[in-house]
Amino acid sequence: MGGAVSFVNSAEKSMRQAPSEERRRHERFPVTVSARVVYAAMPYRTEILDVSTGGMLLAPIDALTISARESINIESPVFGRIEAIVVSQSETGIHIAADLSPMEFQDAIERLFLLSRTWMLK
Repeated sequence: MGGAVSFVNSAEKSMRQAPSEERRRHERFPVTVSARVVYAAMPYRTEILDVSTGGMLLAPIDALTISARESINIESPVFGRIEAIVVSQSETGIHIAADLSPMEFQDAIERLFLLSRTWMLK
């Protein structure tokens, strides 16, 4: 899995912003991963657009009306099932707070790395 670690390290370097520009506690990494949001027993298809150990950004879901501080479940083949809280919505998407442990985050990044390598070899 050393390749995944170097992938994470290079992603960290390429995504690093000047301290004055970065207001988040956890660095975010761009991804495009299919996901399903479950809210009020209704499933909605979306994509995870970026991720960090503290949260993620989901693509907007037109059919979903939800407020900040609402609990949702996110299901993804890469990240598994995540219980999360809506922080806010914008035209960019749905901003989510979720506690991914460093190990869960690392495991998911390694799965993404392996998937992207497989796609590049085809």
